[in-house]
Amino acid sequence: MDVAGVGEIGIPMASPIGTIMTPNGLYSGLWALPRPTTKHWGSGILQKRIESVWGPCDVVFGKQDHSFGFTVDLDASVSPSLVADWANMPLSNGQFRQGYWDPPYLGYIGADGDVHYNRMDACLREITRVLSERLLLLSPLIYPCPKGWKREAVIAITMGPNKIIRSLQGFIRQ
Repeated sequence: MDVAGVGEIGIPMASPIGTIMTPNGLYSGLWALPRPTTKHWGSGILQKRIESVWGPCDVVFGKQDHSFGFTVDLDASVSPSLVADWANMPLSNGQFRQGYWDPPYLGYIGADGDVHYNRMDACLREITRVLSERLLLLSPLIYPCPKGWKREAVIAITMGPNKIIRSLQGFIRQ
């Protein structure tokens, strides 16, 4: 808890504008962020916002131009700390306390005209294996809650006009 105390809605008063605590204890809201002008969409602004609420991320999974800390990606060209497939990482169980994952969306247009996405289930299982406490996940999909975890946040994220609205989802280990 920070020195600002707790506001009427039950979250620290220093939390970002647009964040509320729902009656059932779920962080929710809308975070309108500036449009990044980076190659891989990772300006670092969202990670800073995440860390203002939940504290430092020990590991970041995804192509982020301006991520800070330990990073994991299969694409060596983005200079991750560890080049590895998220579905099979050479890391110990619970090696990191908290992680942020911005997976590729891997969408395709089906015969019905709808966009269909691959949820990357094997990657989600492996990422939760190496985390001991919390996962913060950014996606246009609402991911199913991993077994042994509890959903603690669903926050809409927008990064400018004509951009897809994503959801920052928070999961904590039970």
